[in-house]
Amino acid sequence: HAAEYGVDPNRLAVIGDSAGAQLAMMAVLRAGRATPVAGVAAIAMPSDLVTLARESPSIPAGIRGVAANGPWADMLGAAIRELSPIHQVHRQMPPTLLIHGTADRVVPFAQSERFCEAARRAGAHCEVLAVRGEGHGFRWWSDAQWMRAMIAWLEARVEQTGVAAAS
Repeated sequence: HAAEYGVDPNRLAVIGDSAGAQLAMMAVLRAGRATPVAGVAAIAMPSDLVTLARESPSIPAGIRGVAANGPWADMLGAAIRELSPIHQVHRQMPPTLLIHGTADRVVPFAQSERFCEAARRAGAHCEVLAVRGEGHGFRWWSDAQWMRAMIAWLEARVEQTGVAAAS
């Protein structure tokens, strides 16, 4: 539908926040080499749902217990692992910028660090932009510097694909 909406399919980027970042990243990772996406900016992305299910204080202890060692633990763990971006990284994934508050209590900042490490080990380009002292999601962040950095990063990715960045 690129022509219908007046979109240049060679200048696509994917951006998401929190669960939206996880969904956007999974869509790109599962597309494999076929994705025309020039870059991904994921904000406060839960990249390892297995670890979150086991350790997050936001998830009730009873559910964490089932995820860790209940009768459905293996099946649930396999399904959650399949939906975890950290377990889907590959060399052909688009360049990725993870933007994450260092004081995030919902999705620990370490999730972004570990995702980037896994992506780099796979041979992909990944960067983390730490938003110092901020919590989960950009809606409550006090400084918009992260947004300017994200826009500059995305423009650079589009330029690297051989297409001029938007003005």
